[in-house]
Amino acid sequence: MKNVFIASLLVFLNVISAISVIFFKHENKELYKDLEQLNEEFYSLQTTYGRLQLEQSAYIAPGRIEGLAREKLEMVKPSPKHTKRVIVP
Repeated sequence: MKNVFIASLLVFLNVISAISVIFFKHENKELYKDLEQLNEEFYSLQTTYGRLQLEQSAYIAPGRIEGLAREKLEMVKPSPKHTKRVIVP
């Protein structure tokens, strides 16, 4: 009787162990899939960030700003006759 109980307990524990292995393998695959999706999103965001930095540097280029000031605001550079230098002691 005692041997039957021990054998039944061992079989039960073995089944529980097998189910646990299956569950954790499945969980591992799901987490790995999520990780891969996050990595793809990260690389996509990195590419977008790099493109936006390049675009920003083009927008703030001094030549572009000066050209827009001349064209849209009709600004001109003052001649040396109309400028004064200020020297701070």
